[in-house]
Amino acid sequence: MYTAALTLSNLSCRHAKNIVIPPLSLKILPSTLVVIEGSNGSGKTTLLNALAGLHDQVSGNFRMTGETDERSTDPILHVGHNNGLKANLTVKENLELFSVLAENQYLNRLKLLQQLDLFEIKDQLIKNCSKGQQKRTSLARIFIAKSPLWLLDEPFSSLDRTATDLLQNAIHNHLTEKGIVMISTHLKFSLPKIRCTRILL
Repeated sequence: MYTAALTLSNLSCRHAKNIVIPPLSLKILPSTLVVIEGSNGSGKTTLLNALAGLHDQVSGNFRMTGETDERSTDPILHVGHNNGLKANLTVKENLELFSVLAENQYLNRLKLLQQLDLFEIKDQLIKNCSKGQQKRTSLARIFIAKSPLWLLDEPFSSLDRTATDLLQNAIHNHLTEKGIVMISTHLKFSLPKIRCTRILL
C-alpha cells in the first residue's frame, strides 16, 4: 500500500513567453484518479511533463508527501507520447531493461509478455514492431515499476480492446493500493467506485 499525496501549489507552465498552464493549486489524495481533459494543444502533455521533471519553464511547486507530510522520495512513473523504447533492442530486451531500472528482479517477464499479447514477437526488434505493439511494450512499465504516482499521456491510444481492459484493470488495482494515477485523454474516462478529479485545460 502507498501513502503519498501529491500537492500542486500555484503550478504554472510556459512555452517561451506564452502561459500554457495557468496557476493550478490542488491536493491529490491517495486512491485518486485525475483525468486531464482538453483539446490538442491545451497543455495536457505539458502538465504531465512538468510533473515528471521534463519541462523546465515551470513556476510554483509540487511535491509528493507521505503520512508525516515529509517529501516522498519514491520514483514517479511517466509514460508519455514517445514510447521511450530502445529501437534496436527486442521486445523482451526492453522489458529486461525496464526491470533493471525499476529494480524489480522478481518480475515474471514471460507471463507479462503473454498478458500483453507480446510473447509471439518477444524476439522482434522494436523498430520492426507495429505502433500498437510498441505501445503495449511501453505500457509494460506500468506492471514493472513500483511508483505511487503514475503519469500516463493518452495511454489508451493504439490499444485494442483486450489491452485496454488490461490497462483499466491495472489502473484500478493501483488505485485500490492507494496509488495516484493522472491521465491525459480526449475520451471520457472514469472507473466505478473510484475517487475521480477532472482538470479541464
